Amino acid sequence: MRRVIAVLICFVCTASFCMAQSYDEETGIRCFKNKQYSVAVPYLQRAAKEGSARAQDYLGYMYECGLGVDKNYQIALNLYKKAESANYGPGIVSIGRLYEKGLGVPKSSEKAFSYYKKAADMGCAEGEYQTGLCYKVGYGTQEDTALAFEYLKRGTTAGYGWETLGDMYYEGIGTNVNYPEAFTCYTKENYNYSSKALMRLAEMYHRGLGTTVNYDYALKVLKNLGAEGDSLFVVIELEKEEVERAARVITAPKYPGGTQALYSFLHKNMRKPQIAIETAGYGTTTVQFIVTRNGEVVGADYKRRCNERVDKEVLRLVNMLRGWTPATKGGKPCDAVVQISMSIFPSFNASAQFVRVR
Repeated sequence: MRRVIAVLICFVCTASFCMAQSYDEETGIRCFKNKQYSVAVPYLQRAAKEGSARAQDYLGYMYECGLGVDKNYQIALNLYKKAESANYGPGIVSIGRLYEKGLGVPKSSEKAFSYYKKAADMGCAEGEYQTGLCYKVGYGTQEDTALAFEYLKRGTTAGYGWETLGDMYYEGIGTNVNYPEAFTCYTKENYNYSSKALMRLAEMYHRGLGTTVNYDYALKVLKNLGAEGDSLFVVIELEKEEVERAARVITAPKYPGGTQALYSFLHKNMRKPQIAIETAGYGTTTVQFIVTRNGEVVGADYKRRCNERVDKEVLRLVNMLRGWTPATKGGKPCDAVVQISMSIFPSFNASAQFVRVR
């Protein structure tokens, strides 16, 4: 029984210790992210002292940059080293950053790269991103754009390096040119892109590279950059106006050979109906129908009647019409409504009218 009680006491103490460490760590990091640096310091110090590698890395960064504490590169390095001993990837990346910038240690591209790669090989996304950058430009190692591409691609799983990866897809560095993938990389939410990347995104919307042409989006991107006076902005505005103007242009459907050929066909193929009293056929029958985007006649029906036999003959003739050139709107074929009016008695007469596009 005593042994059970002792085990329970140890369990409770351990749990309380872990809860206290977790509370200090989370509270300190939350205050850090809210830029309450002085408030964050004691929480992170307690969590770091109790062995939290994450707290050690955050606190090290505060000493590196002088946030809420006096700047001290040696203390920062010591904290990062403690995080490294716990195999904490971000802390290892932080040591690499000190060597890259020469902060409290001799500046060394080779050592910076070695720490970045160590973190990367542990699966740390930030380490993968930094390693990719090193391979891309040959910093601290031999340039290898294919390896750069692979490391950068892995790093983006945690949100690092979208812009750089987009550049590589766009320019075909370490991979084939792939505009759709570049577009995906340039359009991540809540990512801080450079003005260069945003200009490139505007051009992709403008030219339809990796996406559909969208002048409004292109202009919006440029406006957000404050580039209304840029030559690209002017060009896109003019092209947008031209496209909108062209989109409003409508052409009517056309019968093969034109209107006179249409009238000739109707006259030639007309079968004069027998009517008991000829004057009963005096008048006009109007049939409305649709010329489809494929040039076919469908949906023919009466809009105005004259005489049953005359009406049937006019409807028969309309349904015989074939091979129309369809109407267009904005240069694209579309369905159109057409009317043909015919009178047979006392003499043949016909007229065709384009009504509207559908």
